[in-house]
Amino acid sequence: MNSREFFLAACNKISDGLCDFGFKASQQCQSLKKTTADKDITFEIFFQSSSLNSTGFVKLLPHLLISSKRLKKWLTEQDDGEFENAMIYGEQLGYMTHFQEWKLWNVSGNKKEQAQEFFLNYLADAGGKGKILNLYKELTKGTQINLMHHEFVDAAYVKLAFLNGLKTSK
Repeated sequence: MNSREFFLAACNKISDGLCDFGFKASQQCQSLKKTTADKDITFEIFFQSSSLNSTGFVKLLPHLLISSKRLKKWLTEQDDGEFENAMIYGEQLGYMTHFQEWKLWNVSGNKKEQAQEFFLNYLADAGGKGKILNLYKELTKGTQINLMHHEFVDAAYVKLAFLNGLKTSK
């Protein structure tokens, strides 16, 4: 499968899981929508794809939007239609968690060999390669792994690579 097919397959799988909660898919399952019984409040989930996707790494970024028809009507009446925004709340999913940070998910279903190749390519071009290799060396000595503590920007990725058995050289 190419990156687009992986992305759409992931959107479809998420859509299947949310249909029991009343969400309906549109745009090849890249958008899910649910409306309240009185048809006023709409809940939407949008799945954004990254322009950097490749066969071995496909990013999915979920965004949420809650809107109201009555709010839109009221706003239109208040300012003669200048602001017709019906949005009550909109956010990228990661900012709704206690971490308050941008989140994305790799949905490509990588095999370990592909992940290892990606990790080696990442290491080849990584800034701060010395820090990465030193952390990896410490982890091989049995240092306790705390995924919530980041010694440097990419430390969590290095720890996850180690936990998944990826190596720093072939």
